[in-house]
Amino acid sequence: MIIGNNQKVVQVRVIGTMERSAKLADKIVDLLEKDEFEVVEWSKPLPCTEPGKFRSYITGVAKGENHGTDS
Repeated sequence: MIIGNNQKVVQVRVIGTMERSAKLADKIVDLLEKDEFEVVEWSKPLPCTEPGKFRSYITGVAKGENHGTDS
């Protein structure tokens, strides 16, 4: 996915039980970092409207990309 100022960005939302979403988020972050992405956002598990479900947001930007805003 390419957004904004042509940065290569990966955005992931993980949904599951508290334990499951935390474990999956950890694995996704590890994979992104091994694949030359810098994780710039990684939220703690947040409650969903569905009881017992939580979500985490992860954003990675390709290393070497400009992280600034368009100017």
